[in-house]
Amino acid sequence: MPCGLMRATPSATPVRLLSLTLLGTWLARDRVFLVPFAASIPPRRLLATLVASTSRTLNTFRTLHSSARVCSETDDGQFSPGVPSGLSNPSNPSNPSTPGSHPGWNSDAEIAEIARLGTLLKTHKVANRILILARVVLLKGETHFSAFSPAAQVAVIMAHSILGNGIEAVSLFEALAESVEDPLRISDDPDFHSCILKSLVQMNYTAAALKALARLPASPSPDLISLVVCRLVVTGDLMGAIRLARRHIERHGVVHSRRSGAYLVAGIEGYAGRGDYAERMQDLNEVRGWFAENGRPDASAPIADCRAEHADSSDLEYLQYYVVAKCELFSNRQYRAAIGDASDEATLGLKPRIQPLLDRMVLLWRKRDCNKKDGERVTVAFASLMKGILEEGSRDVSIGAAETVSRMRALMDDMRAVGLRPSLYCYTTLLTAYYTYGGLEKLVQCYREMLKDEIEPDQAIFNILIRAYTLENLIDNAMELYEEMVVRRGLYANVRVLSSVMVAVGMRGDIESCVRLFGEIEQSGIKADHALYHVVMNAYAQESDVANVLAWYNRLLSANLTPTVVTYTIVMSAISRTADPEATRRWYDRMFSSTVLPNVHAYSLLIQDRAKRGDLAAAAHVYGDLVRARIRPSAATFTTLINAHITQGAGGGITPGLEEALELCSEMLQGAARPDVAVYHVIMKLFGSLGMHGRAVEVYERMRGEGGGEVVEPDETVYMSAIGAYAAMEDLEKLEGTLKEMLRRADVLGVRRYPPVVVLQTVLYKLSQMLWKRDAELVDKVAAMFERLFMEFLAVEATGSRPVLPTPELFEKLIRSTARNDSVRLAVLMYREMSGRGMAGQLEPITRDLIFKRLVAISGSQFGLLVDAMGASIVAGTGSADCVYLDEVLEMQKQQGTIQSILDAERLLLRLDESIRHCRPGTMTRAPEGSRGGSSTSSIGGIQIIPLNSTPQQPGLRSSTVLYLLDCFNGSALDLEALPRVWNLLVRHPARVEVTKGVILKYAETLTRYGQLDAVVGLMTVQCKAFGWREGMENLVEAVVGVMRRSGPSSIVHEAVIDAFWRK
Repeated sequence: MPCGLMRATPSATPVRLLSLTLLGTWLARDRVFLVPFAASIPPRRLLATLVASTSRTLNTFRTLHSSARVCSETDDGQFSPGVPSGLSNPSNPSNPSTPGSHPGWNSDAEIAEIARLGTLLKTHKVANRILILARVVLLKGETHFSAFSPAAQVAVIMAHSILGNGIEAVSLFEALAESVEDPLRISDDPDFHSCILKSLVQMNYTAAALKALARLPASPSPDLISLVVCRLVVTGDLMGAIRLARRHIERHGVVHSRRSGAYLVAGIEGYAGRGDYAERMQDLNEVRGWFAENGRPDASAPIADCRAEHADSSDLEYLQYYVVAKCELFSNRQYRAAIGDASDEATLGLKPRIQPLLDRMVLLWRKRDCNKKDGERVTVAFASLMKGILEEGSRDVSIGAAETVSRMRALMDDMRAVGLRPSLYCYTTLLTAYYTYGGLEKLVQCYREMLKDEIEPDQAIFNILIRAYTLENLIDNAMELYEEMVVRRGLYANVRVLSSVMVAVGMRGDIESCVRLFGEIEQSGIKADHALYHVVMNAYAQESDVANVLAWYNRLLSANLTPTVVTYTIVMSAISRTADPEATRRWYDRMFSSTVLPNVHAYSLLIQDRAKRGDLAAAAHVYGDLVRARIRPSAATFTTLINAHITQGAGGGITPGLEEALELCSEMLQGAARPDVAVYHVIMKLFGSLGMHGRAVEVYERMRGEGGGEVVEPDETVYMSAIGAYAAMEDLEKLEGTLKEMLRRADVLGVRRYPPVVVLQTVLYKLSQMLWKRDAELVDKVAAMFERLFMEFLAVEATGSRPVLPTPELFEKLIRSTARNDSVRLAVLMYREMSGRGMAGQLEPITRDLIFKRLVAISGSQFGLLVDAMGASIVAGTGSADCVYLDEVLEMQKQQGTIQSILDAERLLLRLDESIRHCRPGTMTRAPEGSRGGSSTSSIGGIQIIPLNSTPQQPGLRSSTVLYLLDCFNGSALDLEALPRVWNLLVRHPARVEVTKGVILKYAETLTRYGQLDAVVGLMTVQCKAFGWREGMENLVEAVVGVMRRSGPSSIVHEAVIDAFWRK
């Protein structure tokens, strides 16, 4: 999944397309008005990315994603809100910098190219190219669609139809009707007529399709008649379909297609079990007679009469249409309303009826040696059943979401088992199911499975993905998918895709682009409908801009559009954010007076408004009205009520408000509405606020399907609530499992709204708060888990699948928490990690003091931890200040007899060397398993030589600390042998030891006392010159010579050597 952020130059305007065509769907998901969204994405990156890729797409994307003129307009209406801000600054069409006015473009040549491509219009690739080029021409503003040549007009409309863009095809066809007396006659191509009828049927314009069929310039073919006949059957007008088919037989002698026969038979059979079924049997016999009279095989014969030994392609063709018809009829509400609840069709399930037919089709396909075309027919039948199962699950609340998705997945497995490859249509249906029920993670996994099957996604697939990411407010992910679709795959962004993108942009608060796009869409030849107005109104409503919401409401009225329940709901959403406590109620009453009945979303919005204003009694009364209206409450209804009761009951204990909330939770979970992730989260929040963490965990496990409950994919808020509950219950195993599942989900989705570092910070902080427990065994387990999670996800040497970059604030918080809870080892672990990332210098002095004070307190048993922490301080440049703690511990160790030899000092320096190497930024490497925190095994030869006086940095070890180390000398033969080695280690140590005159005199005195005058000569000649001590320390040589003289006359020779060395 692409993961870049989107940015563009300030002068560029990104295309934010179209209306919220599926606003009703969004409302049905209970997220549009009841869940607040943060506009956290940097605006305007998409344009730059698309413009940079124009060379790959004939430069057409440059204009595709350019600005367009939006004519300002003042609405006349009772609200007089003024001109919307987004309409007050139309772009200048004469500006030569505007991409659409590039002097190299020639509209006439481009229109001619569109017409030429229309003659090659056989594939989706050509259709995409035609539509992109047409958009370029239209957005220039030099011409309009009605001015295109007839051949170009036909090419554009057919291209839209081929790609399934029914909205655009119908809109352009209607635009032609305003300038051409009969737009059907601009071409005699039957394919053009077929595209028009398909688009009208697709948009459910049955009456318009009937009129178009009657006005065709030539006698319609059986396939064209079939389009309208099938639509009439599906919408429940069975008698109208029979009359239409009968009229064309009687007047034109048409031999109807098998598709018409299959739909008519399937429609008539749906009346079985009703009292008028005998009359329908007469119609059935008439339909069968049409095929027999025309000398054709009885395509509408009972399915049971088919014989495998007589199998041919016509059998499979009829079976395909019959299965598709059965599934479509079973799922269509209009048809089910027409046949009533008493029919057999309404009482029996879909799969038991269709599965025998599928088995029959597979048998016939195998009889024909698995012919490719026949295999495609069987695949279409499987896909139709999958879609029927999806519709059945959405209609029947007794069928759980998990069961619906499981049935569809089982059909896909059945297809593969018989040797069929799932088609794009199969995956589109399955992705729709995952979008509706399964959750974003499963949807993305299914998409990757589709790509693995080498099936190229189309606009519908991208539309589902964009909507799914937008639903979880992952706007940057959604926009990257749009970028991938348009730029990398070169697909034309149709109305459905662009409306989904518009929803995402509206959540981000980019209202200016919404308004500009309104004018651009009209300029493209698409007439603004309710959905286009709604998306702009909703964008303003999200920003609480009531004046502009009312302005666009007036514009909707001026366009002769009647407000719908969605229109009123958007206005109520904006009004509810004002200070007027009765404004929402007045618009609610206004909706009633306009004969528009409120739906569950309007009720839920009014409940939310009453609850937000503190009038819980009024909210409960509205809920009662909803129940009395026999409207099934939605998940959002319960979410609003429960939240309101939680707010009223805040303050501790079980208050009446919380008791009401608990009752609502019980009603919800018992099936009053199908719960979604928001409902589960608010219920867990309620139990958590009451300290009922066990109940919160039960809700979480039920949500995930444990114990046979409904499966709802958790989001990050639910995961964090579950982690908190498991932490409170001290269930470390499930806490860790939930955390890793959450991070894995973020990895699959490419989620950046919930940074893993924030998640880990919360979890690690909760763990650190458990370190004070008196149960030693539990504390050990908590500490072990803390370190394991820290090293797995946050350490420089971590091997997690995705890098997690912590912040200094994260380290600060965790170090304080662990140190205060007596887990100093973990505090030192994180302090060293900070140093390795170059962040230790940002640690507050009070936090560093806290670490070292705790280390001093436990220095008797954990002296090595203090040395490790000193290494981090030296790298951070605070070693000199922290040496006071090391000095204190060395003094304590000396008094206790723990340090008795210069060899102990040597071991300390070697460990300090290893710690410095570990903590130096850019050089940290994973330690061997089990060696973290252990003693060093590095050798002196591996220590980096740093001349102390050649660096401006502060010393890491103060001279007082060096004197403590030299005082460890005990005069034994081993110590005497090790003393020069330790001295060399000191002066060359990466800790930048502070070597003062007093330190040198101390070392020289020790050597002289034990007769090591040769070593003193080396100290005061070669070494003194190498480190520049003589120049930096006044009378250093004289002072050392004085020390030597106290040893007796034997020092004269050595003094002469020193004197001669410096005379040179």
